[in-house]
Amino acid sequence: MRWFDEASETLLKALDTDPSAPAWTFHPPHTVGFWQRRRCLEALVHRWDAERALGTPRPLDAQLAGEGVAEVIDTMAPRQVERGRAQLPRHALRFEATDTGASWTYGPGTPVVTLAARAENLLLLLWGRLPADDEAFVWDGDPEAGRRILEGPLTA
Repeated sequence: MRWFDEASETLLKALDTDPSAPAWTFHPPHTVGFWQRRRCLEALVHRWDAERALGTPRPLDAQLAGEGVAEVIDTMAPRQVERGRAQLPRHALRFEATDTGASWTYGPGTPVVTLAARAENLLLLLWGRLPADDEAFVWDGDPEAGRRILEGPLTA
């Protein structure tokens, strides 16, 4: 347990600085803020995993979950394309968070399909924790095109 405490202290010290400070990252922006966001969102999803394994998943904060959806769209999905693990989609998919009013579009042009749900459910879908046919999701437009886009893979 000492190693965990020491590693946590090291991480917290590294992250406790100006978000705009330069830092190595695997995708832009190359700032400490990238890692502050990444560590927070990773902890959020893995917290849900642990609680679900115990049968007691608590709701995710809607604004934070929305930030996680944005991270997939602006960082994780483009990285998958850059690394040759996924192709850019032929069409656009629009995600709408019904609880926050936020929306994000992935892919070129006008969206051919919209996927609406609470931000938490969109985030869990994008990280492979919920299936696209879960009752939490409302599809509008061409759901088959949307499912093809989700096959990406969008995350690593």
